[in-house]
Amino acid sequence: MGTDDSVGRATIADALRALGLEPGDSVFVHSSLSRFGHVEGGAETVCRAVMDAVGPAGTVLMPAFAFEFVKAAGPVLDIEGTPSCVGRISEVFRTRFATHRSRHLTHSVSAAGALAERLTSGHAREAFCRESPFRRLADLLDGGDHGRGWVLLMGVDYNRCTFFHAIELALPVSYMGMTPKPDARVRLPGGEVVPAECSVHLPTMDYDFNRMAGMLDAEGLTRMVKCGRALLRLFPAAEVFERVLAELRRNPYALTRQGDERRRIRVEAE
Repeated sequence: MGTDDSVGRATIADALRALGLEPGDSVFVHSSLSRFGHVEGGAETVCRAVMDAVGPAGTVLMPAFAFEFVKAAGPVLDIEGTPSCVGRISEVFRTRFATHRSRHLTHSVSAAGALAERLTSGHAREAFCRESPFRRLADLLDGGDHGRGWVLLMGVDYNRCTFFHAIELALPVSYMGMTPKPDARVRLPGGEVVPAECSVHLPTMDYDFNRMAGMLDAEGLTRMVKCGRALLRLFPAAEVFERVLAELRRNPYALTRQGDERRRIRVEAE
C-alpha cells in the first residue's frame, strides 16, 4: 500500500481488505484511474482487484451513466452499446465484467456478482428511487447471507458519490428537479427497442457533497487508506444513508453549495 506510484492487483485488493471489504459484500465504486499513478494492467486490474476483495459471493456495481441523454431529443439508451461517461474503470467494467445493466436512461448501473440482477432490476423510471441500486444498497444492513452494502471512492471525492442523490430524494429536498422524459427509449440486448418512460435529474441548485466530509470523517463513518497516489474511501451505505438523512432533516440545503445561507433564509421566512 505505501507510497509507490506503481500498484498492481494484489496491492489494490489488499488495500480494500484493509478498509474492511469482505467476501460476500456488495460495493458501489466511483473511481479515477489517473489518481492511482501507474496501475499495472490499467483499468482491468482495478476491476479485478475489487472483485477479488468481495469474492464470488459478493457483488460489484459501477456507474454506467449517459449524461448526454439529459437534454437530448428522442434518446435511446443501448444497454449493450452506450458507453459509460464517467471514467475508464467504469467502462472497462461495463464491457468486460458486468453481467447486468439497469435501464435508467441517464443513470444506469452495471453490476457483476451474486446480487447483480437483484440490485439492478426495476431501475428504469426514477434514477434514485427505492427501486434503484443506490437505495437497494442501503437496504443491505448487517449483511446476513448476502454481505453488507458499501460505497467506495477510489481517488475521487464525495462530489462523485451519486449515492447522496438517493438520500436527497428520500427526504425529499425541494431542488431535485426530476423532469419527465416521455420520448426516452431503451434498446435491449437482442435489438428490441422499448419505451423508457423515465425522469431525468435537473437540479435547481448546485450540490456540494464534500460538505459532508468533515462530519463523516470525524464520526468514523468513512474509512481511508492510500493506495499508490490515490486516497481510497469506504463507507457503509446503510449507516451513512441514515446519518446524512438526519442532517438533511436539520438543514434541507446541507448538500448544496448554498448550504447554511439557504437554511438561514428559510428559517427566517418561517
